[in-house]
Amino acid sequence: MSMGFETFGPDLGPASVLVTALNTGQLAVTLVEAGLRLPNNQHTTHFSPSGTARFPHELKRGQNCFIIVPIREVAVALKRGGFSGTIRVKGFYRDALDKRHTSGRFKVNIEDWLKG
Repeated sequence: MSMGFETFGPDLGPASVLVTALNTGQLAVTLVEAGLRLPNNQHTTHFSPSGTARFPHELKRGQNCFIIVPIREVAVALKRGGFSGTIRVKGFYRDALDKRHTSGRFKVNIEDWLKG
């Protein structure tokens, strides 16, 4: 997981979370879901985000894909879910065999992210 901006020609999009998947295995894997895993073990799901992943997404050996979700969108969902302050989340992808692949933890300051 990382922070970044989409580019639209010479313009930058909103500050966003990027969740990247890299297939380091020998076989292709089909990804069916991506999102953020929350501290209470619930998760957000992003089926139609910006980025290169479209679900279901076949990720061949050695390839990567990513989703991009504006931080304000993430913060609004977290606030609506009862979270506040600084929390730690993980990015995840779920494959067609129902295996979850997760990132390291990432700090989210919900009030700062609500500002945009």
